[in-house]
Amino acid sequence: LRMKAERLQRGKSMEQVRTLALEGLQKAGSSKGGTTAVELKRLWSNLAESVVVQKLPGESLKRLLAAMELLRLEIAAPIAREGSPDAFLLLIVQGVVECYAATGGRATLVRSFSAGDVIGEGTLLERAPWPADYRTAEPVIALKLTREGLESCLLGNPDPRGFLETLREQHNDRDVVAAVRRLRSGS
Repeated sequence: LRMKAERLQRGKSMEQVRTLALEGLQKAGSSKGGTTAVELKRLWSNLAESVVVQKLPGESLKRLLAAMELLRLEIAAPIAREGSPDAFLLLIVQGVVECYAATGGRATLVRSFSAGDVIGEGTLLERAPWPADYRTAEPVIALKLTREGLESCLLGNPDPRGFLETLREQHNDRDVVAAVRRLRSGS
């Protein structure tokens, strides 16, 4: 009985988070001419299991999603170039993003990212340059957070440190930096 009550409470709590997240996604989508209710639900279903959604409280998640810009990218669309100082973070909603490093005069695939993955946290949160070239491997829907968006998320946030740690938690940029270093050193 206790387990059933806990499961019901988790479901109720997740429904509240879903409602707040949908409000935030609606604001993110409105910058590109609006997003339909069906599309909002599809975006939510792709994000529901991500670390960001699972860890952030509902209000922080709503604030984050509302501060992001919804992007729709075609196949082979460039996202970032190695060494670029462009400070933004992407939360991939749908599709695959690949990162490549130049080694021995050719581009070597370092890693692929898909729905729920966060890339660019190093550029946005630590002001580091992009560690590799990033481009889409298939059509991608992503949410983009810029420095201005990050500042609006942090303003009045009751737990700014926890918020930043959630964005940084996957350490994807750090992992790419280490992989590129290993590739170039030949180990």
